[in-house]
Amino acid sequence: MPAFLQDRLGLTADQKKQMEELQKDVDARLAKILTDEQKKQLKEMQERGPGGLGPGGRGGPGGPGGDGGRGRRGGDKLPE
Repeated sequence: MPAFLQDRLGLTADQKKQMEELQKDVDARLAKILTDEQKKQLKEMQERGPGGLGPGGRGGPGGPGGDGGRGRRGGDKLPE
């Protein structure tokens, strides 16, 4: 779990330590399960960030169906 989420949840130091230990356990178990190619794919997805959709993430600039965050105003017409 990312540090910003841990902070947002208000985790105690003990809880953060437990989360770190849990993450190490999960990582070790995944290393035994995944193939080398799958490990490579997982690393690439983690580096791309939330949603695995690149720097903008879901709905960010260039995201699926997005216009870079510029919403339509009530009276604006859609292009034909």
